[in-house]
Amino acid sequence: MDKLASNGPWPYGMDNIHEDHELSSRTLRNAVNVDITAEGTVRRRKGYTSKLAGAYHSLYNAGAFLLAVKAGSLMKINVSALGVLTETALATGFSTAPVAYTKLDGVIYYTNGTLNGKLLNGQVRAWGLPIPLIDGVAAGVGALPPGRYHVALTFLTATGEESSGSIPGAITLVTTGGIVVTLPTTSIADVNRVRIYVTSTNSETYYMYSEVSLGTVSVTITASTTLGHEIQSLNSIPPPVGSCLESFAGRLWIGTGNSLYFTELFTPNRSKVRNYFSFEEPITDLFAVTSGMYVSTDSKTYWLSGLDVDKITVSVVLEYPMIRGTARVTPFGNFWFSTRGLVMAGENGEAKNVTDQKLVFSFPQASGASMVREENGLQQIIGAYVSTSSANPVAASDYYEAEIVRAS
Repeated sequence: MDKLASNGPWPYGMDNIHEDHELSSRTLRNAVNVDITAEGTVRRRKGYTSKLAGAYHSLYNAGAFLLAVKAGSLMKINVSALGVLTETALATGFSTAPVAYTKLDGVIYYTNGTLNGKLLNGQVRAWGLPIPLIDGVAAGVGALPPGRYHVALTFLTATGEESSGSIPGAITLVTTGGIVVTLPTTSIADVNRVRIYVTSTNSETYYMYSEVSLGTVSVTITASTTLGHEIQSLNSIPPPVGSCLESFAGRLWIGTGNSLYFTELFTPNRSKVRNYFSFEEPITDLFAVTSGMYVSTDSKTYWLSGLDVDKITVSVVLEYPMIRGTARVTPFGNFWFSTRGLVMAGENGEAKNVTDQKLVFSFPQASGASMVREENGLQQIIGAYVSTSSANPVAASDYYEAEIVRAS
């Protein structure tokens, strides 16, 4: 009887770039549905088990639970100690558009290009309040001296979050009197109060006059001798919706088209019209590290260096983009999958492709996911992607070939 051939190990990993005659006998040309160990031996890949039925997208690991979108609803998925998954619907109105998430000061924020929101203490809340509109300003009875006055309003929530300031109303009192301000209302459930600001006579600095319950029809400003703090939210706007989202340097950063908007420092519910950086192409993903942030567009990856928005510098680090959703922070380094392979990313803008000398990846511009898997002494970076121009092969079939890459 002929002896069976013995192959391997292949400690040099895979190589699909060089010619066959250039390869060592310790190098693999390709590996499908197997795991490659650090010693170069191969093991058959394990399969998978369905845990929840349905079509899900935009999975997010919140630590104590998971978030995902299913059938137009944002779902909270709890995992028991025995691995049993249970889900609860938190909010409706979601589409098939991918949802981007980030966490700042223990609050999870999200956006999908058409809506914004946040998850606070397990409840979905508005992220960024509407700007109130002054319904009317008229002269009334009071002790204000004659002169020019300006009035502004803000909405307040029970937790003290304050909206952007309204477009000011102005009035000139020709005699001693008061100012009657007709107040707006809103359907946003979190809002429970309206705050009124007014200037002193012939001044342009706004100070708080009073707060009233939402639904109050009007307030009469009768004096300006007991004014409170100066308004902080005049000329600000709610955060815009976007396709990608990140937290960095005490701010939230939102990619919207070619613009990268950022919120006010330590004030995630407000931005300003001037708070943005412009890029030549649409922004597709964001990835923050200690001293800066990587920004991916349709064809390039940029590095934003610095913590002070007035001093941030922008430079190109790679002439190709990230695959959206694959960037991860891990104990052994930061990484993402790009359209040309696996990139390891440093804390100071160092981005290096660690697979391009041995492997060609056929990754079109796409979105995807990644994870680090550690089992039986094997440590792997696993990435999956779906092209923007084709159906997801994982969703289309019960069988999926996984190409496990190890490039030494």
